[in-house]
Amino acid sequence: MGKKIAAVLAGTLCAFLTVMLLELAKHQIWPPPKALDFNDKVAVAAFMASVTTAAFLALLAIWTIAMFAGVLIATKIAELPPQWPALCVAVLFGLATSMNFVLLPHPVWLMISAAISLPLAALAALRIGASKTTLPH
Repeated sequence: MGKKIAAVLAGTLCAFLTVMLLELAKHQIWPPPKALDFNDKVAVAAFMASVTTAAFLALLAIWTIAMFAGVLIATKIAELPPQWPALCVAVLFGLATSMNFVLLPHPVWLMISAAISLPLAALAALRIGASKTTLPH
């Protein structure tokens, strides 16, 4: 049981660290305003309205990569079956992404795309992680 809990923790940490690191890189290309006050809803809405489609596509890619990485790590650590550790990571990351949509105004197309790409990334990671194939030495 301890290994399964460790898998959930490691997979979740991996997913969130992946987002943090890749968003740091994204902010080098599309930096947010330095004086943006996230408590000012009008300023945040104006900023989000100014974000380019390319930046939102990069964000979608970041979330998808993070979901894949987190679920894959959980799958490998937990040594499936059972699949619940990987599914916990997918649900936690999906909830965090949904909270992002609640807290910040995002385009509808991004929310729909995330609702499609994140479960697909989780499923792909689960299938790849559960396969018994190994890389040649």
